[in-house]
Amino acid sequence: MASRKATRREFLKGAAVAAAAVGLSGMQPTFADDKGSSGSTTRVVQVTCKGVFKDGKEDPEKTRRMLAEALCRLTDKKKVDEVWQSLFKKEDVVGVKVNTIAGHKLSSSVELTKAVCEGIASAGVAAEKIMVWDRHDRELKKAGFTLNSSGKGFRCFGTDSEGHGYEVEIQVGSAKVKLSRILADEITALVNLPILKDHGGAGMTAALKNHYGSVDQPGALHGGNCNPFIADLNKAEPIAKKTRLIVCDCFKACCDGGPAGNRPKGIWEPQSILVATDPVALDAVGFAIIEERRKECRLEPIAQSRRNPKWLATAAGYGLGVNDLAKIDWVKAEM
Repeated sequence: MASRKATRREFLKGAAVAAAAVGLSGMQPTFADDKGSSGSTTRVVQVTCKGVFKDGKEDPEKTRRMLAEALCRLTDKKKVDEVWQSLFKKEDVVGVKVNTIAGHKLSSSVELTKAVCEGIASAGVAAEKIMVWDRHDRELKKAGFTLNSSGKGFRCFGTDSEGHGYEVEIQVGSAKVKLSRILADEITALVNLPILKDHGGAGMTAALKNHYGSVDQPGALHGGNCNPFIADLNKAEPIAKKTRLIVCDCFKACCDGGPAGNRPKGIWEPQSILVATDPVALDAVGFAIIEERRKECRLEPIAQSRRNPKWLATAAGYGLGVNDLAKIDWVKAEM
């Protein structure tokens, strides 16, 4: 089985990357036969490319093509540059929230993150106004990202980096936590870029739970298998109002032993990405993917265990999105 190893190759390409992004933005995706339903209230697109790994490493060009196809299918637009321009304006300051807690083993793809940043830049957003971020500088570095807090090109840093930190206190259920200044004050728009994983307490983690990396005390939000805490956190205005897009990394995923990937047999390679603007719908689809894999591995369904992710229904009840698969247009495409 191929494995993706994030490299330390330079993540930041400055103006050259932004210029390249404009060239990539006109790329026409090649559509495969669609297997989605119709007449639904929200859409989640899954694009799979079994050749995305080459010699054990992720193919950057195929990653860009997968993202372009997914975005065009999500929006019914013919050109991916039209998608980016509909999501972002040149005056935006855009944060890209990755998930790097598991290091090289199971963190957001460096190449996919670069492709997202290039797409945002193609909408006219200056590279220096695009910020890749997570909790800690050290976790970003361990996952293969190159830090850049003030140089040319895309920014990349942790909330613990100098000048940022956690300052904006919010009430999340029965707990008080502080939001990252990056999310609360420094950006005007957000791309959520999680990785699909099983979770020992919450049942699963993808878009909604990725914001546990946006607060200073995530441990205070784990009671009741994270219900209603995940839903309550995502009601916070900086999250609910600033999120423009979710791009979920399913190149690798974890169906058992998450979120750190402590059981190697629980890690597999769907070689897919999921895109949506509805985080609840994306998580509902992600949960279905995990459950199907667990069935293949003859593991107990999470839905029948004590860690059934009831927070999905809570989030839907808050009006944060759709959790009913019958009302989700789950479009599947292969390249």
